[in-house]
Amino acid sequence: MVKKTKEPFNGKKIAWNGIQVILPRSWQPAVIDPFHLLFEDDSGPTIEIRWSRLKQNRDVPSTIYRKLQQTAKSYKCKIQEKSIPNAWKKVLGGYEIKGFRWHSKESSAKGLVLHCSICRTVTLLQFYQSRNRVDDKLIEQILSTFCDHQDNNTTHWAMYDIKADLPSRFELIKHHFSAGAFQLDFKAKDTKVSLYRFAPASILLSDISLYKFALLRWPVYRSQSVVKDISTINGLEYQTCLETNFYTKIALRLLCRRKEAWLRIWHMKGPNRILALRAEGHHDHIKEIVSTLGDNFSHV
Repeated sequence: MVKKTKEPFNGKKIAWNGIQVILPRSWQPAVIDPFHLLFEDDSGPTIEIRWSRLKQNRDVPSTIYRKLQQTAKSYKCKIQEKSIPNAWKKVLGGYEIKGFRWHSKESSAKGLVLHCSICRTVTLLQFYQSRNRVDDKLIEQILSTFCDHQDNNTTHWAMYDIKADLPSRFELIKHHFSAGAFQLDFKAKDTKVSLYRFAPASILLSDISLYKFALLRWPVYRSQSVVKDISTINGLEYQTCLETNFYTKIALRLLCRRKEAWLRIWHMKGPNRILALRAEGHHDHIKEIVSTLGDNFSHV
C-alpha cells in the first residue's frame, strides 16, 4: 500500500528493503536483517517488523499463520486474536488486517498482520508492552506513516544517519553496521552497487588525504584509473577497467561490453563523515548508476 508519509511526532524515517515507517528517535535498531527489524529503547524492545513478498495472493493465509507461529515459538506463548481499534483501521486504509496479542513470563505484545494485495506484501508488526508500554495513540501515529512499496520503481533506504534511493531491481545481498563503518551491497544481474559510510572523518583523515584513504581501501584503483576532483562536494571520482589483459580490453571495448569499476568518495565536514558510492558492471550500466544514484545517497 502506497501512502504519503508525514511526520506526526518527533520521529525519524526508517526505510528498509521495501518498507517505510517513522519511529520515535529514542528507538534504536537492535536487529537489522533483510526482512526483519527490531527496535528498542533504554527499557527494552519496542517494535518488531517482519515481512515477506508473496508470489501469489492466495499464499496469504498460510503466510500469516506461519508468521504468527514463529512469534509463538520464539516467546513460548499462545497467540490470541485481538480486535483492531477503528482509529488503526482508518489510518491503514485498504490493508487486509488481522490483530493479535500474546503474553509470556518475560514479555508481552500486541500487534497486527497486514496484507497489501497490490504489492503482495505480508507484514507483521508487534509492539512490546511489558516494560515501557507503547500506548495506542503512539501506535496509531506510527501506523499512519507505514507503507510497504513505492510506485516509481525506486526503493528508498534510510537507516541510522544515511539514506539512498536505488532502482527497485537492485537487491540487498549483504550489509554491515558498526560504530565506525556502514556498508550496504546490492546487485542487479551483473551490476553491483555498494554504499559506504565512515566516521569520524576527522580521525580517519588526520594523517592521510582522502585520495590515499580511498586507495588503501580499494586497491583496484591504484593503477590505470581516471581520477576526477569534484570540488563541489569535496570529493573524488575514480574509474578503471577491471580487465587486465590488453587484448581482452580491446575486444570488450569493441563489443561495448567493457567491465568497469567506478567510485565516488566525499568528505562531509559538517557531520564529520566520509561517504562512498561504488559500482561495478558494464560501461553503460555504470553510466546509469552515476546519473541516477550519484546525488541520491547522502547523510541525514
